[in-house]
Amino acid sequence: MKEGTILTQKGEFGLEDLTAINRYTRRELTAGEVYAFPLVLCDNEIDRDGEAFTKGALEELAKLFLGKTGLFDHQHTTLHQTARIYHTQVMEHPERVTRCGETYCTLNAKAYLVRCQETEGLILSIDGGIRKEVSVSCKVAQKTCSICGKEAGSCSHQPGQEYGGRECCIRLEAPEDAYEWSFVAVPAQREAGVTKQLFQPAPTRLAGNTPQELIKGFGAKEEIALSAAQQGVLKEYLGRLEQSARLGEEYRLSLEKEVRRLAFLADPELDGALMEQLSKQLTTDQCRALCKVYRRRLEGKAKRQLSSRPGEEAGEQNRFFKI
Repeated sequence: MKEGTILTQKGEFGLEDLTAINRYTRRELTAGEVYAFPLVLCDNEIDRDGEAFTKGALEELAKLFLGKTGLFDHQHTTLHQTARIYHTQVMEHPERVTRCGETYCTLNAKAYLVRCQETEGLILSIDGGIRKEVSVSCKVAQKTCSICGKEAGSCSHQPGQEYGGRECCIRLEAPEDAYEWSFVAVPAQREAGVTKQLFQPAPTRLAGNTPQELIKGFGAKEEIALSAAQQGVLKEYLGRLEQSARLGEEYRLSLEKEVRRLAFLADPELDGALMEQLSKQLTTDQCRALCKVYRRRLEGKAKRQLSSRPGEEAGEQNRFFKI
């Protein structure tokens, strides 16, 4: 799952916390200038979407979420930035087992915000239990089936269904990035009662206005975006390619016919069906080369037929045609 909650216990706030917080500040803040609170970002239990982080994924997320900003409802603007995480830790809870049959683990964190007039209301709502649910936004590289281990969606197993007494879910592994965490209000996770969101980065806009420049960007792994003008350039380019391909196909068909025609002239006993099958397997260059071979052969044959027999005078050869 990708959800969590602010812990009700206050915990201890000491010098180590203040030192860790000041790693992210421009100047040294005092204990009276900051407000810190503990929270659970996510865990390895199956969520309502039938997904669950592995323990290894939680450990990687613990590194990635250090220093990440807390927002409101995943609104990615500086106006909605409220708090920042300064400490993370994966904790095991041996007294509890997940529905996957594993020891329950949580990704715990500590976050801080600066005490000022703008944050007074938020601090009060956190202390009063109003602001309690949080949701994380991250990117994972692997999603696998918990039953067979194959890539999610490539097998017949369905999340939420049981197979041999085991509940199927999608295992989230190999986190690549952690974007932010957010205060949310709409419950979706069974116990923490929070919503979740897997953040999708905005598509990369391609640079360039020529077909060659745009095509170079097609090798990128992330999604790409094209402007209306760039789409027009590619549409025109594809139209020209389509026309060229059509003309090329017509030229190739004419070459195949020419190969078969010349072959029959050179050797009338050739099997027509066999020659047609062979000509279709030739490349354009091979067709051109074979046409040259047959033309040279036919030219040699014609010269031999027209040449005089040795020792015979031309007049003697033509005597049969005289009247």
